[in-house]
Amino acid sequence: MGGGHRLQIAAAADFTVAADDAIFWEPFSSRGFTPDSGATWLLPRAVGVARARELLLLGRRLGGTEAAAWAWSTGPSRPARWTG
Repeated sequence: MGGGHRLQIAAAADFTVAADDAIFWEPFSSRGFTPDSGATWLLPRAVGVARARELLLLGRRLGGTEAAAWAWSTGPSRPARWTG
């Protein structure tokens, strides 16, 4: 999972399933912008204020295993191949 709106969709979801190699990231601060599109409202409710600040203000990337350790995602699960 990439950054930006996809991370915010995960923050708004009732639960999130993430692979070990998933990456959660808010790229706003690393690009010189302020977080928007609901990130400042959704993320603190999903992971707590201190962790949200770390992700939003420092542009830190959160891996799938660590997201599970934060109790933000169900898993970690092994990377899957999607067929359709």
